[in-house]
Amino acid sequence: MSEQSQMNRGRILIVDDDPNTLEILRRPGAYDRIQATGRAIIEALEQNFARVGIQARVIGHPSLFDVVFIDRPVRNYRDFLAGDAGLMKRFNTLLRQRGILKPDSKFYISLAHDDADIAQTVDAIRFAADAMKGD
Repeated sequence: MSEQSQMNRGRILIVDDDPNTLEILRRPGAYDRIQATGRAIIEALEQNFARVGIQARVIGHPSLFDVVFIDRPVRNYRDFLAGDAGLMKRFNTLLRQRGILKPDSKFYISLAHDDADIAQTVDAIRFAADAMKGD
């Protein structure tokens, strides 16, 4: 069995190659829900950092993405590495202070994320953007 885990709101989310996992993903609307969840968080990232004047770019797909603190498009790995690592660390720390246990890398979106998770994440992003405004 292969596994990938992530913590969110104190819960460990595990994806494995169990046939039940595949059955859940085959349900109508499963992928649409994952996409909508990711788009809501991406929109919150883009809007909140723009609102406070922090240069940031969201890269990836609505199911797996991250924010890079940089003033230009991220087209390759070198561009990604040019992002402000200090701001990324501060952002991740501020999210954790609000109960969002994002790893130091990407946001991983799954069907386990419900409306309360989305609202908590959007609130944490708003909090982090406001706190980072003067950085």
